[in-house]
Amino acid sequence: MLSEENKQFFQNLVSAPSPSGFEGPAQKVVMDFLIPYADEINKDRNGNVIALKKGSGKLKVMVVGHSDEIGFIVNHIDDQGYVYVRTLGGFDVNLLPGLRVDIYHQGKPVRGIIGKKPIHMQRGTEEPPKLKLEDLWIDIGALSKEEAENKVAIGDIITYHSEFEMLSDDLVVSKATDNKCGVYVAAAVMKELKDKNLKVNYYAVSSVGEETTMRGARTSAWQIEPDIAIAVDVT
Repeated sequence: MLSEENKQFFQNLVSAPSPSGFEGPAQKVVMDFLIPYADEINKDRNGNVIALKKGSGKLKVMVVGHSDEIGFIVNHIDDQGYVYVRTLGGFDVNLLPGLRVDIYHQGKPVRGIIGKKPIHMQRGTEEPPKLKLEDLWIDIGALSKEEAENKVAIGDIITYHSEFEMLSDDLVVSKATDNKCGVYVAAAVMKELKDKNLKVNYYAVSSVGEETTMRGARTSAWQIEPDIAIAVDVT
């Protein structure tokens, strides 16, 4: 069963918007949680958060999870006020129609819903054409391009809208569990080790960019040079 502190940490973590390349809000949550438990903590130039619990020996053990989530970025607004996007990470496009999203404009979320041409308007072909990202748009309730541009802008980041819910005492449903579960594990282990006398040096790493470039895990490993590295991710 999750403790109240750990549950609140995980809820704050998955709720913080952090599409790949824009992990700042989630990394702040990680740093705030780890500061009381780490002997050293820093954020490198790539955005990785690296926390260290010192041990008496030289052996280095690193546990890493990536803080970035799949998302989108606004790249076009049409004359009707519909928003078109590019992806930040990999998606199954067929799962997107009808989903609610949050577009972050100047730090504040603007709610939208993903739409597509309805099936009854696709008659005349033997089977519906294969769905592509270009066939989808986000409706934010604007009736014109001008109205939409008062709410959002090219370059705004987008995440799924999802409420954090406990299905049982230890089962959670939420967006961004890929892979904030891994970040949670790395951080929760450090919390458990706070008052322990270790023979090894334990590094908890919240990395960036896994969904797009993998740059965070690579660069953090180069910095730490661990003897043992454990990457925690979901399937």
